[in-house]
Amino acid sequence: MFIDEVTMDLIAGRGGDGCMAFRREKYVEMGGPFGGNGGKGASIIFEADEGLNTLIDLRYKKLIKAPKGENGQGKNCHGKNSPDVIVKVPIGTVVTDVDTNLIVADLTKHGERAVVARGGRGGRGNTAFATRQNPAPNFAENGEPGEEKQVTNTPQITVEGESIEINSLTHIVVGTGGANNPSGQTSYKISGVVCVDEN
Repeated sequence: MFIDEVTMDLIAGRGGDGCMAFRREKYVEMGGPFGGNGGKGASIIFEADEGLNTLIDLRYKKLIKAPKGENGQGKNCHGKNSPDVIVKVPIGTVVTDVDTNLIVADLTKHGERAVVARGGRGGRGNTAFATRQNPAPNFAENGEPGEEKQVTNTPQITVEGESIEINSLTHIVVGTGGANNPSGQTSYKISGVVCVDEN
């Protein structure tokens, strides 16, 4: 089954919160701030895969939500960054932001990647805010939210060097001449593309 367009919501991971903590150790006087920074939230990255030739795997993935970064901890322990979420799509996939109608990724080669929704920065712990005027700050910073986007994924082929969007109104006429299919392999012979009027 050929799926010609998939629309999905993307929510990148929120950054972890910074920690507010103070050093409390025996025999250590005047313990200062001791809170670590939060980790970075996971980004959502689209990757072109030559082993795919349809968007059917994404048909039922209406929402992809990436994990948040780990919160900072005491003893100046920083939270871990969350691993990025990789979404594999066929070569030739064009990713378009629904709100702005701008192309955010055009993946034309195997292994090519594009960050479509960027994860939030981790918040700073109170150690990061220590200054000479305020050596023991009693506050920390929350992590930043990740980007939220609604995107549309559309495959394309190339005919004589020109990219042509494939959708339900496009007929591919088999004949002479080479073209790249959405998987990036030259296996179809194209003589023309006919756009069909719904009316």
